[in-house]
Parts: sequence; C-alpha cells; structure tokens
Amino acid sequence: MIGVAVATAVMAIVCVQFDLSEALRRWTAPWERFQLDELPAVLLVLAIGLAWFAARRYGEAGRELQRRKLVEARLEASLDATSAALTAAIWPSTRAA
Repeated sequence: MIGVAVATAVMAIVCVQFDLSEALRRWTAPWERFQLDELPAVLLVLAIGLAWFAARRYGEAGRELQRRKLVEARLEASLDATSAALTAAIWPSTRAA
C-alpha cells in the first residue's frame, strides 16, 4: 500500500512538472473523432471496477479457505474414527487394552 501511495505522489509531481494533461490533450487532438481525450475517465472507471472485483475475489477466497479448513478438519476426524473402528474390528484384543 505504501508503494501505491509513493507511486501516486511521484505521478502527481510528474504531471504537474510536465503539464501532462495539456500534453495529452495536444496528442489526442488529431483523433478527436475517436474521443481519445475521454480515455483518462474511462481508465479511472476501469481501475475502480478492477479494484472492486479484486476486493470481492479476495473476500471470496478467504471465505472459501475457511470452509475448506472446516471440511478438512471434519474429514480428518471422520478418518480417525473410521480407522479406530476398523482397528477394533480387526484386532478385538486391542479393545481390552
């Protein structure tokens, strides 16, 4: 997160120093019919959407991991019980011990 903050600050300084907004307008002026000057707004919405999607998937992965750990613990307990039952059925003398 610190890296994102630093990269944002550096980009802000670069944009102010070189007037990148005006340069972008000049570079896209010949292609005005394609509305390339609207690209920053489109990319901002895309970035926000991707951040939302990543946060959602991160939450889903965390919930899935919790469910998987619970199922694995139940499976291990079931296997232990089955193993104990089979051992007792095969060697009945171990029950007396």
